[in-house]
Amino acid sequence: MCNMNKNIVYFCLYLLAGLWSAAVSAQAPGESRAPEQIIEPEIERREIETPSISAQDVELGAFYGVISIENFGASQLMGARLAYHITEDFFIEGVYGRTTVSDEVFRRETAQAVLDDDRFNYYNLSVGANLFPGELYLLGKWAVGTSVYLKAGVGNVTFNEEDRQSFNFGLGMRFLPLDWMALHIDMEDLVFESDVLAGQNRVTHNFMLYGSLTFYF
Repeated sequence: MCNMNKNIVYFCLYLLAGLWSAAVSAQAPGESRAPEQIIEPEIERREIETPSISAQDVELGAFYGVISIENFGASQLMGARLAYHITEDFFIEGVYGRTTVSDEVFRRETAQAVLDDDRFNYYNLSVGANLFPGELYLLGKWAVGTSVYLKAGVGNVTFNEEDRQSFNFGLGMRFLPLDWMALHIDMEDLVFESDVLAGQNRVTHNFMLYGSLTFYF
C-alpha cells in the first residue's frame, strides 16, 4: 500500500515538472513571433475638388400667345419675361408684352374710328409662389420636373396713347425638361381702367393665354 502511494506521488511530481518545463520553454526569449501580415494594401490618396455649381436663380425668356381685350376681341400677344427665384417656393417676375388692337367692327358700325392708336403695350412686376412641385414621366423613363404657381402684380398699360395703372392675376404651370430650360403655360387677367368706349373710366378685364420658353442663368 505504501509503495502504491509512493508511485502516485512520483507520477504527480513528474507531471508537474513536465508542465513547468513546457511553460518555461514557451516563454523563452526569441521563441515568440508577431503574426505576419499576409496582404499589405497600397492605398493611393486622391485630391477631390468640389465642383462649383451655379445657383441658376435667374430665368430669362420670351412668350407668345393671345390676349382678349375687352370690347375689342382677341389679338396675338408676344413679349419677354425675366424672373428671379428668391427660394424654391417664391419668385419675382418682370414681364413686357405688346400687341395691336383693331377697331374695324366699330368703324363699320359707326363709320368713325374709335382708336387713335392701335398699339397696346404693357409691363408689370409680379410676385409668384410655387404650389405643387412634382415630376411628370414621359414614355415611362424621362422624368420632367413640374410646378404649378400663382402670381399677382402691378404695372402699367399703354392703350390708345394713354398710360393706365394695371393689376394682373394669374395661374401657370412650369415644365423643366432640362436643368437650364423651362416651358411655361400661363393664364392671366390684366385689369385696368379704360375710357375708350364709355367716355368715362370703367374697369376692364383682359384675359391672356400664352406659352413661354425660358432659360436659367
